[in-house]
Amino acid sequence: MVGDFKERAIEWDTLLRERMLPYWHTTVSSRGGYQVYDPGERSWRAQIKSMIKGDADRSQNESMRGLISQARLLWVFSQAHLCGYSTSERDYLKSAAHGYAYLIETMLDREYGGFYWKTDVNRGVIEPHKILYGQAMAIYGLVEYHRASAFSEPLEYARSIYETVQQEFHDAIHGGWIEHCERDFTPLTGTGDRLPGVPDIIGYKSGDAHLHWMEALTELYAEVKDVSVRDSLIETIELLCTKFYPSNVNESCENRLSDWKAVDDDEVSNVSHGHMMEFAWLLLHAQQTLGLPRVWDHF
Repeated sequence: MVGDFKERAIEWDTLLRERMLPYWHTTVSSRGGYQVYDPGERSWRAQIKSMIKGDADRSQNESMRGLISQARLLWVFSQAHLCGYSTSERDYLKSAAHGYAYLIETMLDREYGGFYWKTDVNRGVIEPHKILYGQAMAIYGLVEYHRASAFSEPLEYARSIYETVQQEFHDAIHGGWIEHCERDFTPLTGTGDRLPGVPDIIGYKSGDAHLHWMEALTELYAEVKDVSVRDSLIETIELLCTKFYPSNVNESCENRLSDWKAVDDDEVSNVSHGHMMEFAWLLLHAQQTLGLPRVWDHF
């Protein structure tokens, strides 16, 4: 059995080192940020459509930068460097620095705070919404870049974003966090609606966004040991364990109304087994980071 694990570890290490990380390294764009649009092997219908419409759609897709992809790749390159994958040919810390510069210089809203949802290297800000999920991923990437670079500035930005989210997104009446806002943090109207390309549902509270908020808070707390961050992390854990993924799996759900009432729609409230697995790992990691007993029996 041990031999099998060792063989599998070597296999995945080789895959990561020789194929996966080099592939993502090619997303580093001289125009700023990471270019993540990859049409792959397109069907003949898509090829004909492209011929008719020209290259405008492709060019626009290549120039767009979404907060989630930019923040996650910042984390990937930072983590890759920390794990010793950087070489003279592929300096992943340099790749992380490239993404960090774009995130701070272009995607950070210096007037209202927080990060824009989507920008374009040619057109600037194209979707100024403030989304909890996106702010969480930004903190996650910034903390990891701080660890990889040993620079204090990324951690200061991460702490600042946390303070903005706590001030603007936290629901002082019902607890938890609002998830979808305008640029100035006015909550979006249209409860139950979805925005194209934006996760989760307007006006609801979701297990998805809250578990990634827990993920970001865990990493931030590990570095700053701030009482306010700790309190927010504990609140998130309690909500996830009671409102979204309780020990009785039959009571689990993906979405609730802003006052935590159940959503009367099976399709919307249905569980995601992927999110439940993700929650399990992130919860145990958060409890370990807080120095609390890990509640294995919750599962």
